[in-house]
Amino acid sequence: MSRVATALVVVVLLMACSSSQPTDINGRWVLSSLTSDGEPIDVAKAPSIDEVWVEYLTDGTFHGQLTCNEVQGDYIYTESVLANDGRQDSAGCGEPEVHTVEDMIAPFFWSEFPIELDTGRMTWEHGTVAVSWTRD
Repeated sequence: MSRVATALVVVVLLMACSSSQPTDINGRWVLSSLTSDGEPIDVAKAPSIDEVWVEYLTDGTFHGQLTCNEVQGDYIYTESVLANDGRQDSAGCGEPEVHTVEDMIAPFFWSEFPIELDTGRMTWEHGTVAVSWTRD
């Protein structure tokens, strides 16, 4: 192999190992299920629950909409661990069911936890809460 070809291979490998985030988490995700202590939470009881989504960008930032509050921040994703360093912009909600769902999901946006990714599905687990998302 010529020196030019070898140098090109090295450059391509270095670019592949750059600091950009893995692409399999990138994109918009919509809440699909929520469990606490192994029991499913009926998210359909809260009228605004279909507004829950998060989008991970390739630049290492995320933003999203909880039931009535927005979240945004930075993240690091490595293989099976996601570390979100986010903040929440509070708007407040009146529905108790909405508060319950938001209180379970929100702490994930400023913590580190194991993550499972499967085709079109992402699952977070921390403590007694599991959150599943579907790629939008």
